[in-house]
Amino acid sequence: MTSFADFPPETVKEIIDVLQDDLPSLKACSQTCQSLLPLCRQHIYRTISLTRHHARGHRSRMLKSLRLLLDKNADIAHYVRNLVYEIDHNDEGDDNVRVLEKLHPVQTLKLDGSGAHWNTLRSPMQEVLLRLIHSHSLTRVRISLFWNFPVTALIPCITLNDLAINSLGLTAATKCDNDEEYTTFDPVPHIKSFTFDCADDPFVTKVFHAKRSTGVPMLDFSNLKELNIHARFKDYFEGRKTLLQASEELEILHYRVTYLEDGCEDLVAWMNKSSLSTLRRLHVVLGIKPSFKDPLCGLCEELAQFAGLNVIEEITLNVFTWTDKQCTTDRTKWGRLDTVLADGFPMLRRVSLHIDIKISTCRYVGEDDLAFREKLQKIPEYFPWLSQSTIIAFKFSTEIVDSDDDCAVMYFVTFFARIFPGSPNTLL
Repeated sequence: MTSFADFPPETVKEIIDVLQDDLPSLKACSQTCQSLLPLCRQHIYRTISLTRHHARGHRSRMLKSLRLLLDKNADIAHYVRNLVYEIDHNDEGDDNVRVLEKLHPVQTLKLDGSGAHWNTLRSPMQEVLLRLIHSHSLTRVRISLFWNFPVTALIPCITLNDLAINSLGLTAATKCDNDEEYTTFDPVPHIKSFTFDCADDPFVTKVFHAKRSTGVPMLDFSNLKELNIHARFKDYFEGRKTLLQASEELEILHYRVTYLEDGCEDLVAWMNKSSLSTLRRLHVVLGIKPSFKDPLCGLCEELAQFAGLNVIEEITLNVFTWTDKQCTTDRTKWGRLDTVLADGFPMLRRVSLHIDIKISTCRYVGEDDLAFREKLQKIPEYFPWLSQSTIIAFKFSTEIVDSDDDCAVMYFVTFFARIFPGSPNTLL
């Protein structure tokens, strides 16, 4: 009878790798042959997610089971590469800490504070979270929904190159300049990819300008290659302006604007001129309102300033609106994008435009709505140059979704308001 042992090891590995997203098959394979066990475990335990979305009581049982598993099979912890951990204020006992203590060789960490104040976390929890953050195998970190998260905690992260922050409340208690406990760390983390929301503008500004007692930066952004920005508030711009001006070798820019009609304004003016010769991929997401005169939020004017000065190869544009009213389908307003891109983008090879409209299912769909949908389908006609180009792959798509999720939006507004009272994070 043929067994897996009869196949070359590289062939067996390829088979298991193909099954990496098929958990039942991986479990079955792991029980058929001892030699398959480590190969299967690499995928079975590659990502562990401990969130608050589990039913009450289930998370506690799951943590206890995981602790017992790791106690009996310590080597399993070495297969964990990605950890998602969300603090639950209802957690009791030490299973959380005991599990996290064993998961130290992670490469990616997503840490959700659930609105907790860092200074109020129990000392064992603070210590185990810092141990995870300071792991020398860690390269990607996303930290969200914390008050007073200490910026100095990032100093020992010498292998960190991808950092994302979201909804980090900044107060006078936030440690940005007290680095006595980390004075022995000479290498500075070099951030190559950075993601943030403009509501985190004060925190971002603090992080960028923070210096150690030795005078060197806490984090080095000079080699930033990828920047992901979400602009939601007109008056919160200092953080994105600072990062754009400092990025001399930017290659990928993700720029999301939500319900700001002039949200793209000053984008090129803020960019470091050196990055105009390095930026190759531009990804823009625009959340618009029906009342906007410009459905592209000033993007065409900014692209016009790029003309002749760029090496952009790919532009993706996603436009979305959540409304009961019709957004504009005016040819002159949408067609300006075609006009702007027709000249001055010699390296451009891929352009995509997707329009996503969510309409409440509670509203009656009449003849005007049907006509509106027909007009949406004609929008590709507004881009004759892109559509007929032989060197540019142009992709257009549109989707109208009948949605009754208004209540979900209100829930999240209420949720953030409860966690961050009086903060700009309360506004979606």
